[in-house]
Amino acid sequence: MTESSDTSDKPDKPQDFANLRAELAKVTDEFAPATNELWPRLEDHKYRWELHGYGLPDVYDKLVVSDIIALLNDALKAMSIAGNKLMHATLKAADHTPTDPALDQYA
Repeated sequence: MTESSDTSDKPDKPQDFANLRAELAKVTDEFAPATNELWPRLEDHKYRWELHGYGLPDVYDKLVVSDIIALLNDALKAMSIAGNKLMHATLKAADHTPTDPALDQYA
């Protein structure tokens, strides 16, 4: 699902650089607490799947559990990567000053 680039009918959405930068900072600030809450739950869930897998014979069930554990590891890594990329985008926006305020709406 993508949002149309024509946002003229939605005045509550920021379009200039300064407001977009502020909104990005807010999103980044909101991401950290969500990650901090979800991370330990995923770690615990992964650990319990690992414990469950130890008791299984080497058959299809063990393969499925192994796949689930790998996907949970991927989810944990993706959360970390997303947090780092959000922080990098926020820092890049914070360090930038548009060269021409008239062009600011297109930044």
